[in-house]
Amino acid sequence: MILSSITKARNYASLVFFLFFIGDQASAQLPLSLKDAVDSAMSRSPDIKQYQANLTQKQYYNKSSVGAFLPKVDVVGGYTFFSQIP
Repeated sequence: MILSSITKARNYASLVFFLFFIGDQASAQLPLSLKDAVDSAMSRSPDIKQYQANLTQKQYYNKSSVGAFLPKVDVVGGYTFFSQIP
């Protein structure tokens, strides 16, 4: 019983020290504007990166499917030269 209360006290003391240290580090940073905060969240979010990759994939798919409806043109040529021997 006494051992568990000592362990809890140490855990709480560690937590308070950790929060105090983190709070001190957080106040040293410059404040972000709303635009900067949104840009930072958008660039770091794995969900947003996944959606952007899917969007890019769909755009390439659309471009390739348009090519199926365009006409195809083939060009074949040849040249033959017959020399006259005197």
